[in-house]
Amino acid sequence: MSESEPGVTADGPPRPWWRLTLRDAILLPLLALVIAFWYWPLPPAAPVEVLQQGTVGGASWSVLVQRADARTACLQVRVGGARRARMCDQHWDRDVHRLWHGARPSSAGAEIGPPSLLRVAFPGTDRMLVVSVLYGEIATLSPPPRDGSGPVVLHTVPLLDTEFHYVVAVIAAADAKDLEAYAADGEELFYHYVEGPPPG
Repeated sequence: MSESEPGVTADGPPRPWWRLTLRDAILLPLLALVIAFWYWPLPPAAPVEVLQQGTVGGASWSVLVQRADARTACLQVRVGGARRARMCDQHWDRDVHRLWHGARPSSAGAEIGPPSLLRVAFPGTDRMLVVSVLYGEIATLSPPPRDGSGPVVLHTVPLLDTEFHYVVAVIAAADAKDLEAYAADGEELFYHYVEGPPPG
């Protein structure tokens, strides 16, 4: 039995370092993708603008807006510098599919109701911060009329150049509980919270 020549194995000559195996051909592109993803510069964050800010009972609050994409924007509510909540468009605590125009039908149940609002109470006061993103058709919010008090009307404002409006207001806690939505012509509006044909 003769000795093998130097540099020659039983399987043939050694593979050159530059010739890739099938495993190398799969792993190297994946590794390159991971490195590119890790070091790829992130797009600059959308600027954050302060919509309104104030102080109630010694507690500071602020409402900021940041664009989410070309059509939508998000609100961020901070109390005492800490983020309390964030909302984008009409999505708040329930999904909304359309607005119900006119008086609320008696058989509506929980499917139809007032807009979803963020309400922030300030301990030691009777004031409450009301914040929300609303459909652009909603022009005003108002509590039911009460004896001995004048009308409370909260006007909505366009949210940047999106299809939505927003409302930010500090009002009496009693007025903030049952705010109703109205169109610019005074027509009452309700959110319809489930899919399918509206009742009535």
